Amino acid sequence: MRKGRKKASPIDQERLLTSSDAAKAIYHYFESNPGNNAKKCAADLGYNISRVYDNIKKLYNADLLTKREEKHNGHTTAYYSAVDVSASSMKDNSVQSTMDYKKEDDNRLCGLFQYKSFNKTLEESRELADPLPLWKTFWYEGEICCLFGDTGTSKSTLAVQIAREIAKEKKVLYFDFELTEKQVEMRYKDSEGNPFEFPDNLIRGDVDFNQVELKNFETLLVDGIEKDALDLGVDTIIVDNLTWLCANMEDGDLAGKLMMKLIRMKKRHNWSILVMAHTPKKETIRPISTNDLAGSKRVLNFLDSAFAIGFSAWGVDIRYIKQIKARYGRIMYGADNVISAEVKKDGALLYFEEIGNAKEADHMKARTIKPKHDAEVKTEPKADMMARQLFTKLLSGGKSLTNGELEQQAGLTHSTFNNRLKKAKDMGIISLNKETSCYSLTST
Repeated sequence: MRKGRKKASPIDQERLLTSSDAAKAIYHYFESNPGNNAKKCAADLGYNISRVYDNIKKLYNADLLTKREEKHNGHTTAYYSAVDVSASSMKDNSVQSTMDYKKEDDNRLCGLFQYKSFNKTLEESRELADPLPLWKTFWYEGEICCLFGDTGTSKSTLAVQIAREIAKEKKVLYFDFELTEKQVEMRYKDSEGNPFEFPDNLIRGDVDFNQVELKNFETLLVDGIEKDALDLGVDTIIVDNLTWLCANMEDGDLAGKLMMKLIRMKKRHNWSILVMAHTPKKETIRPISTNDLAGSKRVLNFLDSAFAIGFSAWGVDIRYIKQIKARYGRIMYGADNVISAEVKKDGALLYFEEIGNAKEADHMKARTIKPKHDAEVKTEPKADMMARQLFTKLLSGGKSLTNGELEQQAGLTHSTFNNRLKKAKDMGIISLNKETSCYSLTST
């Protein structure tokens, strides 16, 4: 028994265990899994973390749990075990006591919300470690974050790079709905065909169309992600991309319902979720804003954080990364301090190499820069750059399209399209397969 406090009576203990299914389940969890913490309990039972903490405190105050605290990196974590309470000691007056308790319980509020004072909120949250950054200040533990950008900005390359870094320390589940297995292999192998070696903690998932039906497809995907992540013991998830979970993101109601499902998953299991999204097609290079997130603007309201990749006028392989929204901490990489990066292939690894920071407005103007390795990045003529960007977008991911299909998707005038097609062929970035009459990329 703790000092300065009267020991809880068997009747009080019985009341708690018989009046709340959650308290009973959590008690039995620590009975079967002694020495575990609240976060693990929430993940295993599928409960909201705050609900677990609320019931743990009740069980602890009722002397049904013991607590052991350990400090790790300046943070204190509590580990709980169930106290073995003799059933016979709880029998006296238990029936009448339980009835009285439930009678009082009938006068409670609707039950949909949880209420506690700010002081109690702060007191209980002290047991929770401060969320750690998963990648710089863009994405923190326990957040739903979005990475968006135009087609061809190499969003997937950056997402895999982020996943690879996190997977060095913890398990990451990467749902890849964009690339085939062969396309992934082609990206991550060297000139001799040797593949890049990723951490074993990085797990890739895609859709097995032999096992699913198109009816209720989006609901099945969301439910499947939750079930499999629990079974695999993963708390960090990346989804490439958002439109697979909701095909009509322009519909505010549908987009809102999807985000509520993701928020429920996040809060129930304390997961960290990164989703990828596109920006609407735009012809010119211009600053990125909140309006560039494809689909309903309501999506951004539900996100904890968001960042974007933009094309740069500095060169065809140059990008910039801009922070759009942050709930934890402040925006460090906004319009006045975006990250400048070069998309590179080093052996079997395709990745972003940071080359400094700049104002977003600077990336709207062509210039020559010097990366960290002091090798100059040559600025392409504007016509060359526009041609390269156009066909990189249209033919990314190993696509092959006919002349007519390319022109239709480009959305340009006939003469402008032909000029860029000729420029791309002269530069050698596209090639024509005479058997299929289709063009494909010949270089990145």
